Amino acid sequence: MAMKKKKYLLEWDETSEQNNILGIVSSTTHLSFVHNLNKTTSYDFCRTDDLSKAIGNDTLYFVKYIYEDVEQSNRYVLVKNKGIGGSLGNEFKGFDYILILITEHTETLSKSKELLLSQSFIQAVVEVDTHKISEANKQLLEF
Repeated sequence: MAMKKKKYLLEWDETSEQNNILGIVSSTTHLSFVHNLNKTTSYDFCRTDDLSKAIGNDTLYFVKYIYEDVEQSNRYVLVKNKGIGGSLGNEFKGFDYILILITEHTETLSKSKELLLSQSFIQAVVEVDTHKISEANKQLLEF
């Protein structure tokens, strides 16, 4: 009895979105920070509703900006990590800002890092391991 050969096709989605997070160290205020980033012509951040995080009986608020680059299919979410009463979480300790890049293009992360590091008002840019982010913070950041 002859066995039929079966072919399996592996589908690979080249355009799947990736979430990347950059932790940024900068001593500038969020207004000055966003203004200077928008002057680079690579970004056009707009203020949106603040993120809120409940901790016990208190609620922490974090300033949030969004830039939708429709032409390149990129979405950038910038969050000021220091809210009144604390930061987003231990995995973001030491960062003043968190930049979330939602993109289909792998080179977007490296281009963003280069651009950010070239700015005089930014002292450091670090990739954050997305696997080490707590589930609560992933939900908060809509990850």
